[in-house]
Amino acid sequence: MKFFVSIVALILPFCETICQPSVNWEVQELIRDGRIDAIADLGGGVIVAGSRWPNSGMIFRSTDYGITWKKVKDLTGPKGTYLNNEILGLMGGPGNYAYLITSNAHFWRSKDKGLTWEKTAELDAQMGKMAWSYSICVTRNNTVLVTRGFYVYRSTDNGLHFEKTGPVSDNFLYRLQEVGNSIFVNGWAGRLYKSEDDGKTWDTFSQLGPATFPLRIIKPYNPLLLQPHSTAIEYLGGDVFMQGTTQGENYRIHQNKPDQIEASSKFSGGLDDYAYLGYGTVIASNYLDSLLTYRGERNNYISYNSGETWQNLGVIPTGVSGDWLDHVIKVDKRDSVIAIGGTSKGFIVRAAFLRDDLKRLAHDAE
Repeated sequence: MKFFVSIVALILPFCETICQPSVNWEVQELIRDGRIDAIADLGGGVIVAGSRWPNSGMIFRSTDYGITWKKVKDLTGPKGTYLNNEILGLMGGPGNYAYLITSNAHFWRSKDKGLTWEKTAELDAQMGKMAWSYSICVTRNNTVLVTRGFYVYRSTDNGLHFEKTGPVSDNFLYRLQEVGNSIFVNGWAGRLYKSEDDGKTWDTFSQLGPATFPLRIIKPYNPLLLQPHSTAIEYLGGDVFMQGTTQGENYRIHQNKPDQIEASSKFSGGLDDYAYLGYGTVIASNYLDSLLTYRGERNNYISYNSGETWQNLGVIPTGVSGDWLDHVIKVDKRDSVIAIGGTSKGFIVRAAFLRDDLKRLAHDAE
């Protein structure tokens, strides 16, 4: 069944004013020029991070909630892998399991919270070519889902064996997100797809924007034509999730209401990632500047009312020109919530929030 979206609130407020920073980032360089675009919380203070090109395939592990880090593995070989085994996705599983996917669609798993790793699958990719395999999702049933090209691969034995489902789309898939008892995936077709049976089958949920085509040669390089229209996606609790776009739009979506999608706000920059910290607090990062290019400053934002309004936090304070917050996650502690992110220039950034402070800020934002 296919649905087409009717978007509410077409006049979107821009978020231009840079407010006094309300996030105090701790910054440390993990690997120079080693883009950190994959991070996962494995529980008990254990965090893992993986690197992309030009220093690809390095796995780092922290056991103190991201304060200190140790490299535990280099994904070397086989010869001819695309961009030397970029790590594009990391995810914690049940118990001590952790999973990762590479730029050549090689799937690795750990059974000891990221300390040691074994390759368990190669998801039909051709050696030396981009596999378009970006995302891992572990469902409430502990099923492992991975995007690869137009398909979703599915494992019910902790990532040891996979079955291929689809094609889900007629274009490349991007990011997976579990929302309640449903799973969503976006991608280069400009559509959201939804599964209600643990990833076995998929239907079109809504068309949010235009299709883009990353394989076309377009000069000069234009990210609006080559990058996916739908980018950041995050669960906000209940039946609501947030979807961002390359053009800076923020949509709040109910999992069973494709005809009531709310366009709540817009940034002057292309969205990369969200992290929902709870209590209505969302951190958002841009990977495109205000002119929707890679040349200028990429700002970060925070909302205390689930994305209705935002404060512009400015650039991530690594001191490196052109750096941006490439991926950010939430880590829970008893009295606080920690945001841990990786940057495009190889830094780890970390900020702690007291739960009582987040409750107060959410109340003040009402």
